[in-house]
Amino acid sequence: MDNTRSSIPIILLITLGVIGAAVGYYFWEAYLLTHYLGGYDQYGLPVQRSYPGFHFFFHAWPLWFFPMIVILAIMIFLQWLRMAKVRREKQILTKILADKTLIIEELHEELHALKTKLDKVRDNSLLEEKYEQLEDELFSLEEDYERSLNFIEKLLEKVPYTQDSQSK
Repeated sequence: MDNTRSSIPIILLITLGVIGAAVGYYFWEAYLLTHYLGGYDQYGLPVQRSYPGFHFFFHAWPLWFFPMIVILAIMIFLQWLRMAKVRREKQILTKILADKTLIIEELHEELHALKTKLDKVRDNSLLEEKYEQLEDELFSLEEDYERSLNFIEKLLEKVPYTQDSQSK
């Protein structure tokens, strides 16, 4: 249904253009040529009108003015078509630009969110590394403590056990 509605103005414009061109051509061919260039007299003999110099050019202005108007109308119509096409292309490009701008903004927001997550992950990985380092140090300290306790126990075993030392 939309195709039919959109083609009606074009068909109407073409029809009016053809009718206007036919009427204009008839007027130019039949009336103007007969009245300005000549025609036939009452006996059927050809008659040619003539004026000296540029006077005929100015006197017969409808002969050259009509084709000039037709050419100008065609040029204006073609310019209008070109401008309409440019307007449509501009609207399409503007819409595409707006869509791409929106996509770019969404991608910037997503990039910011991903950077935030990456920073959190990096912080977590640094914390995990520190935790592992502290855990290793704790194990080494526990081992050192165990060795120290064992060493102290061995030393205590080597020291003779006396009751005097216990009573004091």
